[in-house]
Amino acid sequence: MHPYILKEDVSILQGEHPFRTEIAAGPFRLAADEPFKLGGQNTAPNPYELLLAALGSCISITLRMYAERKGWAINDSTLKLNFRQEKSEKGLITYIVRRFSFNPSLDEEQQQRLIQIASACPVSKILLNTVIMENEPSRF
Repeated sequence: MHPYILKEDVSILQGEHPFRTEIAAGPFRLAADEPFKLGGQNTAPNPYELLLAALGSCISITLRMYAERKGWAINDSTLKLNFRQEKSEKGLITYIVRRFSFNPSLDEEQQQRLIQIASACPVSKILLNTVIMENEPSRF
């Protein structure tokens, strides 16, 4: 039993340019590419930027829902994300850094609560838990 199943699959199609990828997510169209220095055409965000965008947008939506229920003003708040990877004895460790800048009308306690809530967004939960990738045979 799956508690949450996407209604639409995300489809990926190789583009005409080296490394450009066309993405279909339901009725929406996106693209991904690599920068010039990696052989791409730099025509779209790279996959790491899209990952951070997915996480950031999920956090933003979750914070908006929470703040609206509480009656807190979060307009003019921003979130910036980046990541770094480090090798360790246990393998590669990825650090995602979230930098929050909240509306100045929020007090310190409200801001700390919003930072806690950020980790409760669905994409954060996916990244913080075990992920198992499965492959299915082609149905073409």
